[in-house]
Amino acid sequence: MGTQSQPPSMLVKRAGFIFCIIGCLFFFCMSPQAHAMVAGAQYSHSDPAANAHLASGEPPVAVQVWFTERIEPRFSQVEVYNQQNKRVDRHDSQVGSDGASVRVSMLAGLPDGGYRVVYHNVSQADGHAVTGSFSFKVGGSKAPTPSTGSSNQNPIDDNDFDVWEIGVRWLNYLGLAGLVGGLLFWLLIWRPVIDASIEYVGPESRQVRQVMMLRSSSFLFWSWLIVSFGSIAYLFYQASVASGTMPWAIFANQTLANVAFKSRFGVVWFFRLILLLVAFIIWLAGRRAIHARSYRLNELWGLLLLVSVSIMCTTSLISHAAGRQDLWFMIPSDIVHMLAASFWVGGLLMAGFILPLALRQFKPGTADRSRVLLALIPRFSLFIIVSIVVLMVTGTLEAAVLLKSFSQLWTSSYGQALLIKLGLFVFLFALVIYHQLRIGSRLSIAGPGRGGRIGAASLAGEKLQRRLQTLLRSEAILGICLLVSVGLLTSLSPAPVVSPPAPRAAVYKGTVSGLQYTLALSPAKPGRNTIEVGLKDHYGQPVRTIYTVSVHATMLDIDTGVQDMALQPVKGSPGLYRTTSANFVTAGNWQLTITIHRTGSTDLKNTLIIALGY
Repeated sequence: MGTQSQPPSMLVKRAGFIFCIIGCLFFFCMSPQAHAMVAGAQYSHSDPAANAHLASGEPPVAVQVWFTERIEPRFSQVEVYNQQNKRVDRHDSQVGSDGASVRVSMLAGLPDGGYRVVYHNVSQADGHAVTGSFSFKVGGSKAPTPSTGSSNQNPIDDNDFDVWEIGVRWLNYLGLAGLVGGLLFWLLIWRPVIDASIEYVGPESRQVRQVMMLRSSSFLFWSWLIVSFGSIAYLFYQASVASGTMPWAIFANQTLANVAFKSRFGVVWFFRLILLLVAFIIWLAGRRAIHARSYRLNELWGLLLLVSVSIMCTTSLISHAAGRQDLWFMIPSDIVHMLAASFWVGGLLMAGFILPLALRQFKPGTADRSRVLLALIPRFSLFIIVSIVVLMVTGTLEAAVLLKSFSQLWTSSYGQALLIKLGLFVFLFALVIYHQLRIGSRLSIAGPGRGGRIGAASLAGEKLQRRLQTLLRSEAILGICLLVSVGLLTSLSPAPVVSPPAPRAAVYKGTVSGLQYTLALSPAKPGRNTIEVGLKDHYGQPVRTIYTVSVHATMLDIDTGVQDMALQPVKGSPGLYRTTSANFVTAGNWQLTITIHRTGSTDLKNTLIIALGY
């Protein structure tokens, strides 16, 4: 007895289940670690520190810069220049084992003077590039400019509107809105309405259904094509951002291949490409089912919706949401936000441009169009209102996370773009209310009942249908404009938190009995100061054994007594000790003696002479 073949519907359901498992595994594997809630990998700290003043004759052996999140090794580097703008590093810049720092070795025998560190990185989370610089000096020379704070950064400048990036992101959002929104409109709005209306409309309903299936499948194909083209353009754009070159220059070297095959963005992009191919295969199967008048179409469109939502998830994995803390909440919130927007815009496109082509198949004078619209509009409006509520909740949460003050709505480019989006959103919402309260109610009065085909529709009913169609198309066009504002919004870095410049620090390094120490004095002016002492072994690793560290300060120019300061270990930073109680009462020459008390061994001491000025 042969094996009984499984019905197609069961195969589709099993394929959907397997796809869900694979998609979830990929999603959790590719979700980046939590980090700061700003776009790009921002400057965190460095060694030497920004604006550090190192002792004469003791230039650093290497410069290392740490960032707020993990970076792409292929596209992140550090360069060091002297006051003559000549590179003085060994061109061996490499990302550290933590994935969030870059280290470069310095040339030997560098003289005293000012040095400028220039860094460029590309975030693994959202693909944003950040370029910045800071300075330090060795000896008494003046540090090169710019160096007014901890670091001068340019995370794809806040006021730089990149038209290409906006266009690429808009294509992706538009295609996803058509694909996801069109499928949701078919499954949640059209199919239930036409199935329920079959009893009280004419025999043309079969032709209406066929035309709607064909036109909808064509709409879905063009949406898929837009997403595919936008994804390819996005890869080229990201390669241009990563290399810092113009788009046509990425083919002259290995930039495109490195982005595609050797970066986190490339992994997500290839998974997105596979999903697009799977979506196209499902669409082909759906198109074949339409011509065969098969009842499997709804199941295939359901599976295509699942794949399309997964494509949408890959967008969140390389968006601002991927660069925030609380990823378990923010990325799902971003996906839900996009789902609601896609249903709204994609549903309007279907209702305004595809639905009228199908309803034309009803015979004029039968009022069947009004009957279908009377059933469809209230249901569609209800889902639209739910989508609007979801958009308001998730949008408010994201704005609260990204904007640290209400004034940033009009003082930052990101906030201004958000205001444009909100303006379009409010106007579009007002149109929805208008067609629900005015057009919908008047259509129900002018339209026929369900009791059979009772003659021609009234002239008022036909006019209302045309007004409704015009209104829906206007809303769809506004929705497309809204997606342009979304592309603008996501191309900008969220508004940064403006903080006061970091105080300048004087940094002194030395070695005593094989133990390397670094003393940092900030702000290195008369008055209250912070003193930090870092200890490393002869391998350059932080000393994890906790010692008793103290600093004794004596004024050499006048007698002000001796100031003894006990430094406390800094939690979470092995080998680092700090005190904030240092108080230098006047400018002049000070003698600092560092004492390191080791249990069972002799104390280690070293004396420094520093000059404090106003």
